[in-house]
Amino acid sequence: MSKKELLDAAEINDVEGVKANIEAAKGQDSYGRTALMLAAMGGCIECVNLLVGLENGMQALDGTTALIYAVKKRMRECVELLAPFECTIADNEGKTALMYAAQGGYSECMEILKAERGKQSNTGETALMIAAMYSKPNCIRSLVEYEQGLMTQMGWTALMYAAKLSTAECVGLLLQETGKQTMNKYLGHPTGTTALMIALNLRDVSKVRLLACHEADLKDGDGHDAQWHALKTQDQKVLQTFQEALKAGDIAVIEPKEETLENIEVPSISSNPIEVHLELDESATPLMHDVASGKTLETLVQSRDVGITDNKKQTALMVAASRGYLDALKVLLPTEVGWVDNKGWCALMHACLTRNLDCARLLLFERDLLSSTLFSDLETHLKSVPEAEATTILSLLTSRPDIPTLPTSLDKYRLTHLVSDAPYIRTYGGYGAMREPSFITVLDCGQLSSTEYERVRSNLHLLSALKTDQVIRLETVVFETSVAYLVTETYFYSLDDIIKSHLRRSTTFTEQEIWKCISDISGGLEYLHKNGIVHNGLIPANIYFFLGSGYRLSLPSYAPSDPEAHKPYQAPDGTPTPAADLWSLGAIAYELCMGHPPEGYQDGRFDKVEPSPTRSDELYDLVTDLLASNPEARGTAQKISRVAKRKARSR
Repeated sequence: MSKKELLDAAEINDVEGVKANIEAAKGQDSYGRTALMLAAMGGCIECVNLLVGLENGMQALDGTTALIYAVKKRMRECVELLAPFECTIADNEGKTALMYAAQGGYSECMEILKAERGKQSNTGETALMIAAMYSKPNCIRSLVEYEQGLMTQMGWTALMYAAKLSTAECVGLLLQETGKQTMNKYLGHPTGTTALMIALNLRDVSKVRLLACHEADLKDGDGHDAQWHALKTQDQKVLQTFQEALKAGDIAVIEPKEETLENIEVPSISSNPIEVHLELDESATPLMHDVASGKTLETLVQSRDVGITDNKKQTALMVAASRGYLDALKVLLPTEVGWVDNKGWCALMHACLTRNLDCARLLLFERDLLSSTLFSDLETHLKSVPEAEATTILSLLTSRPDIPTLPTSLDKYRLTHLVSDAPYIRTYGGYGAMREPSFITVLDCGQLSSTEYERVRSNLHLLSALKTDQVIRLETVVFETSVAYLVTETYFYSLDDIIKSHLRRSTTFTEQEIWKCISDISGGLEYLHKNGIVHNGLIPANIYFFLGSGYRLSLPSYAPSDPEAHKPYQAPDGTPTPAADLWSLGAIAYELCMGHPPEGYQDGRFDKVEPSPTRSDELYDLVTDLLASNPEARGTAQKISRVAKRKARSR
């Protein structure tokens, strides 16, 4: 008998195998899962009966219990059997089985798990709030009597989440919570925000109609009432709906004071305005709801729903575009760009309709997907917004940069827009024969010496021949006289973006995240160094995150770059060598640990590494070694990669 045999038997519902190895109970696999958990996931009642008295109450590494696994897999009989033993045990996020049932719309379990009503997660979310986030009206009906009025640590209620993320039906079920206001700035909303203000900012007229007569007189922390927010949308349909709802509820429409309308231009009425709000229903994937709620990168990383659409063929990328969530859009763009929904709208159309210009600029790969009919619809819609804003959007879509003529060998690529323009180097967005997004970089090598030119030429040909997931993929490179044309995969979300996101949220990287980052970066350096290539440009802005694979290094530096951006990460020895790359890795690791790049330069040398009480000795020792002034003391990328991979997996 053995732990492995017991776990294997439980996973395949082998009752006899479980009986034969029952003395190995309480053993756990590499994820911390027990035989009881595996049996619950598979819905094997006989196995659960055999194991529940021995393993109940145990938790996996992430805190998941057998009961939670049974709920996630919708194994009702197992839920009924396990509830008396494990009800009220929460996972590491403070989420209970009832919360997961609400998230999945598993309304049949609401009564079975009633002992968990009123429980709140680590951030204060309740099962009712989660049901509202994920548009599960049946679960809302079961929970609203018991959990209405509770608020998260940020002061959000289930009604507020429904107003932001769910359907009008869910909002209607939660009207008992009207009148509450947020306690902190969150998801782009000021302190004192109401559900009505959220609906107004999203231009969701169906929700505005339900909420207007309940919360019209409340003001946010900036002193702005609902009418101010309605006017701020500059959307005539929203303003008209708001005023009609007030009249229907016998609430006087107050003429706004002159000072509250400063710089707000009221649009003219459009005859048939397009409904621009991208509303999520029960067919939306968990990833779409996570994106809509502004969840962090860490949540998106764990998603298995990338590339899956809802019943309207909407994608998570479209959700990000319509709500202006730039970070999520950058993460999803390489995978979901080029898709269209049932209306024929792509993510770019959604971004333009909701006037999210930063998102639209990144989505210009889809410019050719806007048919003349769609463009006409967009023009009609934009007549109801300020002229300057409409002109900016239309100009973005119609203006074409000075597109270069590509070599004949690259004629399958179509360039759509200019991405960046720097001395000696221009990068364009475009797509290939299968509409896969690509970056086409035009590098003027005329400024390079003959020796530098040959080095760049040799390195680029080598990189295009040797494929790896640890460095940005160079699909092909073509040289014509003194110009190089590089075709690469697209990359958007950098480690620098992630660091800034943590700073905005006042959060820090976990040690496991730091080890994972070091593992990916050192793996990329190991690959380059083994092939005789020095990166010579390792900074957070040159390291990119990809869903499903982790971090990848940009191509090695092949053109002059901003020395100020590189200075905090530049080795004191100054010469481009593998050891200098490792010092740069140490500087990045230091920043992930401490929240800022290394400080303490004196005559080009780094003084010391301050220990952190929240970081392990192993991590402290590694960063200290990498930042050693003696290049030989830094080790090799291969050695660091092996250590970091082991640490990333073991935590």
